[in-house]
Amino acid sequence: MRIATQTSYLGQLLGDVEAVKLIAKVGYGGIDYSMFYMNDNNCPLHGKDYMNHVKKVKEAAEQSGIPFTQGHAYFPHHVENDNELSKEFYGYAVRSLEIASYLGIEAVTMHPVAFEKDQDEKNIEIFSSFIPYCKNYGVKIAIENVFKANREKLCSDPETLNKYVDELNKDGNCFCALIDVGHAEYIGYKAEDFIRGVGHERLAGLHIQDSDRIEDRHQLPFTQKFDWTGITKALADVDYKGDLTFEADKFLRLFPAEMVEDASRFMLKVGEQLVRMIERNK
Repeated sequence: MRIATQTSYLGQLLGDVEAVKLIAKVGYGGIDYSMFYMNDNNCPLHGKDYMNHVKKVKEAAEQSGIPFTQGHAYFPHHVENDNELSKEFYGYAVRSLEIASYLGIEAVTMHPVAFEKDQDEKNIEIFSSFIPYCKNYGVKIAIENVFKANREKLCSDPETLNKYVDELNKDGNCFCALIDVGHAEYIGYKAEDFIRGVGHERLAGLHIQDSDRIEDRHQLPFTQKFDWTGITKALADVDYKGDLTFEADKFLRLFPAEMVEDASRFMLKVGEQLVRMIERNK
């Protein structure tokens, strides 16, 4: 099982190219390319020459011998009652699919969008509009379990996530499920139950983090309150075949810049322990 981490904080701290080099140097098996700052004028993915930046990022990865194993699209891709912003943000999401295709990423994580009424139906309709882009770029969308303010549900239970994936895949096989274990626990589920509820066929990706269930803290496993014995057993029980991908950058943010490489190495060691725990349960 490959162990990957995101470029998010490292990209902000070092720039994407140096972040890629550091992730490879540390010894990770893959990179989750973070594209959720695309609306920022200072983001190199924002302007018209974004592909020039992406080419440099790809070149750095190829020279470092590390693949892009996952990507995270800009979010949100729609804003209720704001057509102008929705058009802009939808364009960023499509751009995320284009970039992912160029980087060789098989699936891009996308968040469902909050609506006051008919939330699931509207999300399925919007997600379905991405199908032509998925087919054109050869990239799947991994739908993530998330939540609204005040812990209101937004594709927050296995049944709803399964409904999204199954309904959308009636028109081709363009969608899969990604479980953020922290989001599951934050909304009141045990992550291991969520994993079993989604199951082998739909589950294609993970966001690995730890939390106290009071906030969505995105910390390193074994530092907060999750049952990692139970979570790793659930992953073994469903015969999970994807990567173990960290979304725990708030752990890295605890350290001075000079220590980020060391902190990243320790994060990788934690990932290696989780993989051993999964393998023991098979």
